[in-house]
Amino acid sequence: MLKRHLFPIGLFASLIGVATSGAAHDLKGLLVQEPKSASPQIASALAATPSSDLATRSVINNLRLWPVPRKLTVCFLSGSPQLRKRVSAAMLKAWPLGNLTGGRLEFDSASFATVPTCSANPTADIRIDFKPNDGYWSYVGVESLNNVPSMNLAGFTETSPAQKEFERLVGHETGHAIGLEHEHQSPDAPDCGWNFPYIFSHYQWASEQDMHNNFDKLHDYIYQNVHAYIFSTYDQKSEMHYDFEPEAFTNGSNSPCFITRNYVPSDQDKNAIRVAYGPSLVTEQAAVRSAAPELQNSFSGAHYDKLRQLLELKSTLLK
Repeated sequence: MLKRHLFPIGLFASLIGVATSGAAHDLKGLLVQEPKSASPQIASALAATPSSDLATRSVINNLRLWPVPRKLTVCFLSGSPQLRKRVSAAMLKAWPLGNLTGGRLEFDSASFATVPTCSANPTADIRIDFKPNDGYWSYVGVESLNNVPSMNLAGFTETSPAQKEFERLVGHETGHAIGLEHEHQSPDAPDCGWNFPYIFSHYQWASEQDMHNNFDKLHDYIYQNVHAYIFSTYDQKSEMHYDFEPEAFTNGSNSPCFITRNYVPSDQDKNAIRVAYGPSLVTEQAAVRSAAPELQNSFSGAHYDKLRQLLELKSTLLK
């Protein structure tokens, strides 16, 4: 994509593209735990794939992108009609998908207007809940279809948080839901110098591994000058970039990743979506469909179960 979120050759990860887990977030005192994700399996599969096998890398990296054409639907597990409409309005405001993708990926106007309960629309693409003490997070792209809820906005109400912060958090999580990863994890990001002992002790993570899944840089693979991820320069303005207090960095506010909070998607965030869901995606999706059976066999080990689930899911969606 052209954003520091990159997205694998066929994916985009503005957020870096593809390789981390869902996406937890960053308000002190609240649980910021990543939900379980296929990212460790994706990273493992890429590491096990010869750098010369760009076709396989492209297919693996493409797995989280929504198939196109598609109109993404939404449902809610809880929340009043007013709160649901507040969320859907913020999603539409942050990400004008139809304009960014030439109509290949859009938000379904009917479900975003009626904001249905998930029991009434069990096949909805994005399933949102407001469970308290469970943080702000979202699964990435099509992984949302395998999880209920697929996004959580802990403790949101009709009036809180304040509108600016409300839109920031919804915009960030929606960025994950449409396929973006974290900007600070981009292969092109600088060495942030994270103070992990501080971050682990001052924020609530399920484990140190969950924490690292949200911070560690993705590894780009290059063969004959071709990258496994497509990305542009590191973007400090990205809404997918974490912001923390100086104590979260070993070098304090002098860290190159110490930023002022970003409240809206940056130009590069939006360009990442344009590129990821560009005209070539249709061809790339065909490659995923044709290669899926062979890849299922290639990654037959038990530790690739999530990867195989994604392959099966993506193949089903592309039929």
